Amino acid sequence: MTPTRWPRSAGVLAAALAGACLAGQDQAVPPRAPASPVALRILADAKAPEPGSAVQVGWRVERASSFAGPLALTVRAPEDVGVAGDARVSIPDAPGVTEGAVVLRLSGAVPGGDVVFVLHGASETAGVHAEARYRFGRPEPVDAPPPRDAPSPRTGAIDPGPGVKMD
Repeated sequence: MTPTRWPRSAGVLAAALAGACLAGQDQAVPPRAPASPVALRILADAKAPEPGSAVQVGWRVERASSFAGPLALTVRAPEDVGVAGDARVSIPDAPGVTEGAVVLRLSGAVPGGDVVFVLHGASETAGVHAEARYRFGRPEPVDAPPPRDAPSPRTGAIDPGPGVKMD
């Protein structure tokens, strides 16, 4: 796919839509949105651990070159879960991938709370914050859909079904 080119006659519009374009200049529009400056992922087995056992949970930070500032990773666990390994890690101030792991020791049954991996960084001009959760094999919570208790917004022969009441 070739990028769209703005015509010279639309210089002001092109500047507003494409970013750093001056009036009267052509500007190629990027084919996709810019990537996030950082990404945090959990690397762990999806099944639930046995009560009283230990489980290794890895993490991966992908840092783009667009954010230049210090990053820190913190691991927050429920009270009945012990964390062995670095619960606070400084991420190198350079683009690339950093990986690590912690061992979670369950004192009894699998806890109802999550282990939260928090990545945070700030510079003079920007900041980033990311969170990832290890749920001990539980599925990610899903919001319940709104009740469909309004009349159908039928249009001619098209009937999309019951509507959602808006207050």
